[in-house]
Amino acid sequence: MKILLIFILLLITSFAYAFDESNEGQYAVVRQDGQVTDYTFKISQKDNRWILERKAPDGSWEDVTCSQGCSLEVSHKKNMKYFASNKIPKNMSIECIHNDALAFCSIGKTGQKKRAYMLIGLIEKPFICVPLSRVEDSGIEH
Repeated sequence: MKILLIFILLLITSFAYAFDESNEGQYAVVRQDGQVTDYTFKISQKDNRWILERKAPDGSWEDVTCSQGCSLEVSHKKNMKYFASNKIPKNMSIECIHNDALAFCSIGKTGQKKRAYMLIGLIEKPFICVPLSRVEDSGIEH
């Protein structure tokens, strides 16, 4: 009975941290002074796979995720605690997708729609966190 209860709690907890299509869109890098830059990324799904694209100078989009061995995966609670160095306040929720090199995360107060976004470099510690601002929806049909 205890094992069944633990399994149910783990299942419920995993849904509380679900990264989903509501996170699809375009995001721009925010400088330390709060200025939003023209350096833009797009998060989307294609063939049930998360894709991170960078806007090239000519306006086209370049996939910055590779096709083999480094696909972006929905992060589990354990991964997110690792990305945040175990410093996630109890009243905050975090949702991420990640590969070995980076994580893209959506962070906000539990129960509120307003979110903050960041790209986290995972190559070496301390991790590099780059704040992002959602600039518009990607226009991707679901």
